[in-house]
Amino acid sequence: MTPINLLHHLIESECLRQRLGWPESVRGQMMLGALAPDAHTESPDHDRTYLHPRPGTEVAGYAIGKITPPWALDEREGRAFAVSVIAHLVGDVGGREMVKGLPAGVPNGIVPVGNANAHGRWVVHLPAMRRDLARATARYGMDPLTAEQIVEKRRDVLVREPLASAAGPFVAAEEMQHVIDTVITDTLRLIHGGGAAYLLD
Repeated sequence: MTPINLLHHLIESECLRQRLGWPESVRGQMMLGALAPDAHTESPDHDRTYLHPRPGTEVAGYAIGKITPPWALDEREGRAFAVSVIAHLVGDVGGREMVKGLPAGVPNGIVPVGNANAHGRWVVHLPAMRRDLARATARYGMDPLTAEQIVEKRRDVLVREPLASAAGPFVAAEEMQHVIDTVITDTLRLIHGGGAAYLLD
């Protein structure tokens, strides 16, 4: 069994950015948003329950209500951060079961492009993701965490393979393609259904 991990959330965030046709300039904040719900580890006073909704809670509204500062959603990067927070929470619910089907030989569900047919598959450029995550500044928080605490969480993923040393793009394996597609579809459905389509402007 392959557990869902922080790299999966980053991959889903990057593919969501591509799906929305958003520029690379928002990538850093989107990746911080993808890490935010698990950044409780950066605060000794909080645990997972402070950043994850209870079952039955409307996910988009929950996430939007936790984004700080109050003006964050007036900014394009702040909205991108919020969309990635929502995608993380969606991935935790649906992706956790789906990643169990990933083949053991593909631990993160991705392989170097040279090892697979990339046609019609999600392709993620890990060096660009690593660069933009490392450069992203602390701008947005997820109550009760500060933006600085969320930025601290990135050190956990910047040292993990294959993100830490990949020299080129990776492609989603067939099973991971299904996970990504499902998370993206469910995220966009919740955003539109929750009256939060303004996040996508």
